[in-house]
Amino acid sequence: MSKISETINRARAAFNSGKTKPLEFRLRQLENLLRMMEEKEKDFTAALKADLHKGEWPAYYEEIIYAVEETKHAIANLPQWILDEPVEKDSQRKDDVPYIHSEPMGVVLIMGAWNYPFNLTIQPLVGAIAAGNAVVIKPSELSEQTAITLAKMIPQYLDKVIKKIVAETSSGGFCANDVIAHLGLHSLPFGGVGDSGMGSYHGKDSFRTCSHRRSCLIRPLKKEESDKIRFPPFPAKVTHK
Repeated sequence: MSKISETINRARAAFNSGKTKPLEFRLRQLENLLRMMEEKEKDFTAALKADLHKGEWPAYYEEIIYAVEETKHAIANLPQWILDEPVEKDSQRKDDVPYIHSEPMGVVLIMGAWNYPFNLTIQPLVGAIAAGNAVVIKPSELSEQTAITLAKMIPQYLDKVIKKIVAETSSGGFCANDVIAHLGLHSLPFGGVGDSGMGSYHGKDSFRTCSHRRSCLIRPLKKEESDKIRFPPFPAKVTHK
């Protein structure tokens, strides 16, 4: 068996064991990831300089800071994110309890990019861990030193294997005490999971599934004080307040 297959099988076994799903485990992994970025900042900025000739300031403010903020945001909000999400119901379902229960996908593959090799690897990792998945990371081989540093540091900080019936089973949808009745509610997505097919449709979820959710931001032409960290000349060193 190849090394890649062994890695994937180990990650899949970890996920199937259920160890990645509890909130406490997810938060602990995110906290460890944050600690890694804080304690090994110099190692990562040195790797980014070796790969892309980035100085300490742009390496931190173009890559590391975004991953740090993403992790802090996830830690602060994850206890709310994992709660079941109530959805609207119609007059025919007034006594029913419709809601959306978020489940982890399973084993997530993250393929890093060479041009932002730290941020575009760690930011998706934050979301994958927060969602309760096991993760396999493939950093870009074109940014060799960053890939080597990630491979060295991550195992030092993260676990190497990264209602009752609803929480312990996985399905595209779920209907208790009846069959397929949830098809009648436009506020509940309807679809598959795993081998039965990914994605969902129904009401607005059909629109979302068949749409590219394009992120848009229009900023004023006037430069703000916060823009100073993005454009040269940069200070020689990063100073944390």
